[in-house]
Amino acid sequence: MAVQRIHPLEKNAEKILLGVTLVILLGVLAWQIRFVNNRVTVGKEEVPVARAYEVVASRAETLRAQVSDESPELPEAKPVDVRAAFVGGLEGAVSPSPSLAWGLRALPELGIGSVAGGGIKSGQFVPVPSVPGPGGLRAAAYLMTISAAEIEQNPGLERLLPAEGPHDKALVSVEAHVDAEALRAALTATPQGGEEDWQPLPQPWWERSEVVRVSAERQERQADGSWGAAAAVGELPGRVTGLAELAATPELDIGELRQQAAGKREEVLRPALYQRAELRGRQVGLPWVPPSDTGAGLELAEELRQLRRERTALDRRIKGLEAALEPPPQQQPPREPPPRGGRGRDGGGGRGGRGGGGGGGGDRGGEGGAPDPNRPDERQLTLERIRKDLTTNREQLGRVDTRIGEIEAQLGGAAPLDAPDGPATGAQFAPLLEGQTTMWVHDLSVERGREYRYRVRYALTNPVYGRSGLLRQEDRQSASEPELWTAWSEWSEPVRVEPEVYYFLTQASTGGPQGAVASVEVYAFRWGYWRRGTADLQPGDRVHGQIEFPDVAGEGARDVAQQGAGGAAEPERVRSKAEEVFRDTYLLLVTNVPSSAAGIGAGADRVQAYFRDVDGKVLLERAAGESMRELRTRLENSHADGQRDLRGEQRPRRPVPPGGPPGDGGRQGGRQG
Repeated sequence: MAVQRIHPLEKNAEKILLGVTLVILLGVLAWQIRFVNNRVTVGKEEVPVARAYEVVASRAETLRAQVSDESPELPEAKPVDVRAAFVGGLEGAVSPSPSLAWGLRALPELGIGSVAGGGIKSGQFVPVPSVPGPGGLRAAAYLMTISAAEIEQNPGLERLLPAEGPHDKALVSVEAHVDAEALRAALTATPQGGEEDWQPLPQPWWERSEVVRVSAERQERQADGSWGAAAAVGELPGRVTGLAELAATPELDIGELRQQAAGKREEVLRPALYQRAELRGRQVGLPWVPPSDTGAGLELAEELRQLRRERTALDRRIKGLEAALEPPPQQQPPREPPPRGGRGRDGGGGRGGRGGGGGGGGDRGGEGGAPDPNRPDERQLTLERIRKDLTTNREQLGRVDTRIGEIEAQLGGAAPLDAPDGPATGAQFAPLLEGQTTMWVHDLSVERGREYRYRVRYALTNPVYGRSGLLRQEDRQSASEPELWTAWSEWSEPVRVEPEVYYFLTQASTGGPQGAVASVEVYAFRWGYWRRGTADLQPGDRVHGQIEFPDVAGEGARDVAQQGAGGAAEPERVRSKAEEVFRDTYLLLVTNVPSSAAGIGAGADRVQAYFRDVDGKVLLERAAGESMRELRTRLENSHADGQRDLRGEQRPRRPVPPGGPPGDGGRQGGRQG
């Protein structure tokens, strides 16, 4: 068999491959050295390796200059609306679909898929509460003389008062009540029917509700008996009757509004009236009482004020008498008199003494003699008188305390709100949703002799404020306001403001030297009281009379109040001035009436007078009419109290007259002007 020979290529294949590879590497290296420049990237720029350090140093110097620049050019900041982002996140859905794929609705006990603390699930809505208005409305008219100091302290009040003193003012107060049970029912109600999946308001949203504002409207009786258009009742100048400014604050925190309203419940719900003017340091006229306590309450409140002053005086007097009964402090015993006393002329014994004993009792003195057993001890007599006075004063104090208790029970604990030491409503308000809350509105823009009726509503802290994502589309506007207004209440019963002038026919005659004459009394309100004047009228005369009241210019109450203060002697009588007051009513005719036409019981009252008022109505008046007695008695008592104030005398306590509040509608028993 022939021997096969190995080809040289096969024999040297590995050496050939190694040599070719080496040649290629040497070629690449030569190409890199000969044809490619060595460069590096510094920032965004490619530079030769030799210049790399130079470029880095230049960039460092630039950065150092920028750092040390005191006013560098800043980039424009992109505005970010944090509130919009928050509201969008709050109102937006948790997921792209109404429910997550793995079923959040299946885990309600964990609170997953619900609004924190509310239990409102995705796809459900809460209603906007429809809250009824307050109830139990009662309106009452008042007359008062406002202190001049109030004008300085409350800008804007001067526009509602006479330009010059006395600052007599008519007003109407309206009382209303919030029923907690009805309010709670409205806040927890759920609409019935419809396709919506309703949920009631969560309790944390409404359980701390507060009243933010109280609003009232009035209507005035027209000449034809109809009611005019409703007009808003203005707020009292200088009084905090609402939290409107806070409620209008952008990005309001509803919790802050609740807190502020809770701290101002008294000012919002029961704004206090202004202080009455003072005469000799004592407020003039009757105090203000709530409308539900008017009528007898006005007289009772004044009697209560006087009784409390009397009780203070009795208590002071009793303490003084008790102190007088205390035994005197221990004194040193008297020295023993000399055996024979001194001379008779000097009060000693001896020849001049008739009182016996050594050293005392002569005709002119002698203090060392034995007491006369038939002469009573002067200290014992004094102590006996003190004990009797003490017993009398204690009995009087008991009667005063009893009467104070009776009046407080009749007034339901209400005290005058214009006392010098501030409002006396003082009662701590219970939460709005517990019991019954009473509120008041005062209207100082009424006109004398007019008749009005009122309605009231109030604003709550809105429980759905900022929660529009949980409301239906048509209800979402309600979530933008922090206040939730209730419905209007029903209209109150009409209330008539007392007129400028009352007049009464007191006597009339068809004959005499001057012909037919009618005598009248007129009453006008000045300085806290009704002041009386008289006049004799003949046919064609206008009703008038001259009244007398304190002469205090400009500053009003303070001038007179200071007359009895500051250590100066109190004057015996306050200066007074006279004023002629008129009523737009004219005497037409005085005539005799036959006995048969005068009616049963007319008797001697056969003369009557005809008057014509400003509206053209003819009015028939008879003297001594029984229908006028109650009103006339009230006005006479007020006039007498005013005269006593002029003389500096104490006003008496009178029995409370029956009947409703003054000016509660109708003819009121007398002619008005």
